[in-house]
Amino acid sequence: MTEERAGWLDLFRDGRAAYSILLNVGVILHAINILVISTIMPSVASELGGISLYAWPAMAYMVGTIAGAASGEPALSALHRRGAYVLAAVIFGIGALASAVAPSMTALIAGQLVLGFGGGLLTSLSMALVGTLYEGALRTRILSLITTTWSIAAVIGPAVGGVFADMGWWRGVFWLSVVSVALFAVASWRRIPASGRPMAAPTWPFLRIGLISLAVLAVGVTGQLRSTAATMVLVIVAIVLAWTTFRIDATAERRLFPSRVMSLFSPVGTAYWVSFLLSFSHMSALIFMPLVLQILYGVSPLWVGYFSMLFSIAWTAGSLGVAGWRDAWSRAAMFWGLVITAVSIAGLAAGIGVAPIWVLAVWVTVLGIGIGVANVHAISWTMSAAIEGEESVTASAMPAVRSLGIAFAAAISGLIANSAGLGDGATQAAVANAMGWLYSLAVLPPAIAALLVIRMLRLAARVS
Repeated sequence: MTEERAGWLDLFRDGRAAYSILLNVGVILHAINILVISTIMPSVASELGGISLYAWPAMAYMVGTIAGAASGEPALSALHRRGAYVLAAVIFGIGALASAVAPSMTALIAGQLVLGFGGGLLTSLSMALVGTLYEGALRTRILSLITTTWSIAAVIGPAVGGVFADMGWWRGVFWLSVVSVALFAVASWRRIPASGRPMAAPTWPFLRIGLISLAVLAVGVTGQLRSTAATMVLVIVAIVLAWTTFRIDATAERRLFPSRVMSLFSPVGTAYWVSFLLSFSHMSALIFMPLVLQILYGVSPLWVGYFSMLFSIAWTAGSLGVAGWRDAWSRAAMFWGLVITAVSIAGLAAGIGVAPIWVLAVWVTVLGIGIGVANVHAISWTMSAAIEGEESVTASAMPAVRSLGIAFAAAISGLIANSAGLGDGATQAAVANAMGWLYSLAVLPPAIAALLVIRMLRLAARVS
């Protein structure tokens, strides 16, 4: 069977089974730890104190994740596929161990920074391996399978955290990660193939990784601020730091990002903007949904969790439903998936606080389907459009750009909501007014991304 006509079972044939399993295990290790920290933080704060630092472990994990995601290509250059994957697992394990034995909140924050770095590196390397080990329909199918893995993590991550928190042993979450990643490291060493390219000198681009990490930190700190002016300043600082990182990287011998990254005059650069806006879209649409449900609809935290699960299941269904699409169908999926996303956010803007809750559930489901349909083909298309010789860096840098989209969406959504009155208190009137503004403006990112899909396809046609 050719790769153009490959089915789901072909992901586990011809020696691909070990790769398919390991890629998804690496992703789920990272995904569960993203989701588990918020579940166990009340127990952590009760034992370690440091309530003023309550949000910082999650923030440190995010900063570490983006730094790790930006480090995929240097790790591959220095250590090859197998060595880089094992290194990521080791760093992840060290972070999990440091978190498990943390004697204070500051020690936990440091552990989460290391843990996030290892998780981001794992995700980046997974995308690089997808780009080199799978082609055609196999690539979109493995990406859909990875999406399913994220959805599974969205369900079991908080559940695992809840079990250990109820036991009064939140550290057990991280001990479980230590054991799991140790087994993963052994399996990776035995199964992941080495790269055929020569190994480079083991240098690390500390300046660029430091700058992109500071950009994320600046964005993350905005969540702790009440001042709209200070938030705007930090967002601008973050943009400047990210832009500076890309500028320095453009002239570097060993790149973290592909040529003309984020340029609207190149196919891959435009595709990166699509990925950035995709991540921005779903984050801006969902970040305040728990507040909406609890304040405007009186929904319990349990049902808030069901809403999140509904979105994850819809995202998975959208990805799996179009995984086998190729050529014109694939291009249509990217465009119309984003259109569906924009329409669903417009539906939420019109319905929040007015429509019954089941209408919101329908729009959240449509949102998940739209994101899922567009996302899997956008990633696959970007890998396929990579400049010759930049295939690996194009794939490995994608998680960093997508994470930047999530970080900026959180900051800008908070800025909009606070400017619209939410900063003065979460009353029903304030929430309704702020969400009206937020969701009306949140229609723009997926709509712009849909237009950019047309542009990147035209640019690619000119190049070919």
